[in-house]
Amino acid sequence: LVAPPTINNLSRRSANYHPNIWGNHFIQYLSEEPMIILLKENVRQMLLPTNPLNDANLIDSIQRLGLYHHFEHEIGELLQHIHNNYVQNGTITLNFNEDLHSIALVFRLLRQHGYPILPDVFQKFKNEQGNFNETLVGDVEGMLSLYEATHLRIHGEELLDEALSFTSSHLKMMTTQLSPSLATKINHSLKRPLFKNMPR
Repeated sequence: LVAPPTINNLSRRSANYHPNIWGNHFIQYLSEEPMIILLKENVRQMLLPTNPLNDANLIDSIQRLGLYHHFEHEIGELLQHIHNNYVQNGTITLNFNEDLHSIALVFRLLRQHGYPILPDVFQKFKNEQGNFNETLVGDVEGMLSLYEATHLRIHGEELLDEALSFTSSHLKMMTTQLSPSLATKINHSLKRPLFKNMPR
């Protein structure tokens, strides 16, 4: 009779496991939670009314980053502040020194959040013949902002219909003359405007 091998005599084979591709990232996730809370609080402090243009740009950035749902209440209050202080009878009264980007951005954000804003504010960008000024073509950021704003038009707003035609045709022509990153941004906007990507 042969005695069975004792536990001490058993040798285990070792496999050559590759290092974990995730490292210790998920182990550290819980320790990052206080940092996330702190960062959210910092953004909430930034969402207090200061300068309407800075406020609008901040809201736009938060929306583009997909973080709107974290700050929905604060953004709503900030837009209410802008509407109460800088809109009279549906017309934006802010003086942006003929800055197309700023006017279009505030218009888009207010319309997007249900405020009844009139498109008459864009009339100042037309010439005596009733066409949009060709000088606007040099303002790529403004053209892109106006293009995005036109997607919130309602039936019968001819001014915004004209603006859509003007901006889309010129933006398409511009893409060959711009930096690759800006051309990519414009092409993406032409295919999928912001309003179509926003959660309902």
